[in-house]
Amino acid sequence: MFKKKSARNKQSKGLTLIELMIVVAILALLFILMALLMRTQMSRTRDAQRKADLEKLKIAFEDYYNDNGCYPEQSEYYSWQCNSNDFSPYLEIFPCDPVTNLHYTYVPDFAGCSGYAILTTLEQTNDPSIDRAGCTALGCGEFTDNYGISFGFPLANFIGSGSQPPAHACFDGVCNFYNDPGAAGCSQISTEVNCGGCSEGVSWCNY
Repeated sequence: MFKKKSARNKQSKGLTLIELMIVVAILALLFILMALLMRTQMSRTRDAQRKADLEKLKIAFEDYYNDNGCYPEQSEYYSWQCNSNDFSPYLEIFPCDPVTNLHYTYVPDFAGCSGYAILTTLEQTNDPSIDRAGCTALGCGEFTDNYGISFGFPLANFIGSGSQPPAHACFDGVCNFYNDPGAAGCSQISTEVNCGGCSEGVSWCNY
C-alpha cells in the first residue's frame, strides 16, 4: 500500500523553495550593487586619467613654448593622432580621452601666444574639481566639457564669462573661440556656437 504524503512534508518543501528564491534574490542584489560600485570606481579611474592627461599636456605645452616661442596652433593640435608619437619629443604618447579616443578640447589664445585652455568631460559630475574649475555638471560656459585647466589666463576668460559675449571665427573649417577677437585680426566673427555652422573650406580669419 502506498503511504500518503503528509501535509507537513509538503509544507517543508514549499518553505525550502521560498528560502531558495530569497537566497537567489539576495545574491542578485549583491551582484547588482557590486557592479554599480565597480562601474563607479572605473569611472573615477578614467576621470583621474583625464586630469593627469591634461596636466601632462600642460607641461608639454610649456616645453613646446620654450622651443618655439608660442603654444601649438589649434589646427596643429588636432592633426596629431591619438596615442601616437606625433607630439614627440614633448610627449612620448599623445593622450586622448580614454573612452571616446577623441582629442581633449584645446583652446589657444590666438591674440599673442600668451595662454591656452584644455577641457574635458568628467563622468563623475559631482567631482568637486568641476566647481573649482569654474564649471558646472552641464559644462564650462559655451563648452559641453565640464572640467578644464588653463595657463596664462583664468579658465573663465576662455569659457566666455564676463560682459563680452563669446566670439568665434572659422579657419579652414575649424571653429575657433577668441577671448579677444579684435586682436586676432578676424575679418568676420560670429557669436553663435560652432560659428553658426562652420563648414569645410570656410576661412573667415587669418592669423
